[in-house]
Amino acid sequence: MDGSSSATTRPSEIVEGATSSDMAYLWCSNQNNNQDAKQIVLLHGSSFTKETWQSDDMLLQFCAGSKSVIALDFPVSTNYVGLMQVLDEVKTSSNDRQLFLSEEPVTLVTPSASGYSVVSWIINGDITQLPDYISEWVPVATGCLVSASDEQIAPLATLSDFRILAINGNEDRAGGVPMIL
Repeated sequence: MDGSSSATTRPSEIVEGATSSDMAYLWCSNQNNNQDAKQIVLLHGSSFTKETWQSDDMLLQFCAGSKSVIALDFPVSTNYVGLMQVLDEVKTSSNDRQLFLSEEPVTLVTPSASGYSVVSWIINGDITQLPDYISEWVPVATGCLVSASDEQIAPLATLSDFRILAINGNEDRAGGVPMIL
């Protein structure tokens, strides 16, 4: 041995269940001591389910490098009010279930149509509340973000505690490369 050590953390098992509002989930946590480790919320597109995140061990891979990960069967037609409600719910413990996520903002991954909930927040909601819930947003091929006007998304530039990594492939305004807004 060379005297160096590398600590490997193992995620816990994947737990399947439903929130008190009957939204199905898959959840795993990690005893990760890294203070920079994220809490991740994974939504899915209209043709998929929370189980999609289990393919190729994606959920476990996310969990291995994060504090906690929850994949939700969140209806893609739900607006920002529904998103706020479910984020509040998974950050609140009750007598019959554990606390899924701490009160700190999450990294939200929204493939395809599931990004509607955040886009509706940007266009119709109080965007100053976004950083209270979400610290990073990763919209993947989110058509409603691509089709939003520059005027509609311009208020995002005023948020210092909210980052976006938009991945839209050939539809990117930046010519097919990810955009960091």
